[in-house]
Amino acid sequence: LSPKPEGMVLGSVVNSCRIANAWALPCLVLDKELSRWLTLDRFNDSDPFNLPQPAFGNEGWHILLQHRGLLAVLTTPNISIETLLEQVDDSLRDFCGPELTRVSRLDSGTSGVLVIALGSGVSPSANYALAQFAGRLVMKTYHCLCSGNGLGCIGSKAIRSAPLSTTRANDAILAFVPAFGGREACTTFVVKACYQLMGLRGTQECSFTFAEVRPVTGRTHQIRAH
Repeated sequence: LSPKPEGMVLGSVVNSCRIANAWALPCLVLDKELSRWLTLDRFNDSDPFNLPQPAFGNEGWHILLQHRGLLAVLTTPNISIETLLEQVDDSLRDFCGPELTRVSRLDSGTSGVLVIALGSGVSPSANYALAQFAGRLVMKTYHCLCSGNGLGCIGSKAIRSAPLSTTRANDAILAFVPAFGGREACTTFVVKACYQLMGLRGTQECSFTFAEVRPVTGRTHQIRAH
């Protein structure tokens, strides 16, 4: 490995070792990268600095946490990731300079927490965070309200592992759909609550399931497809 491994490359090594249950090498490499990150990153003070906090609902996002060169930003479904990054960059330019790096993503129309590194894509903080996401060391949890056929009674657990393939139009990815020979995908879920709503004037009732969902892989629209 080079003295400054790029985060995605390092993450691929970590993931391969994770699959093989060979943890000694990735732990060693990640520890060395962490030491370099803490030494070189200029945002390594453990005390949070004062960041401006835009009102949630006005800009559509809110900073939840800042720690050692990373931001956790809560966003609503009605703001694109590109717009979010531009607005965060404008708000924090006086604190962290002109560059921010997105190290996680959210599908369009999804609310949740986005992880952003304070620095360029080759900065220590971005590399270290990217390595953990690419190495599948980060656990992501979604809470979903699903309509239609039930997913089981409360407490039911399941794993969906149908391979996913892309559908395209004009060279743009529209969605991932279950398909034989598609890319590996794995999603786990636990049923937290079940609801039955009666339709108006005797129409058919509607069933809803509230589930806690964890995507093991990170394919586009994976939760929807599974």
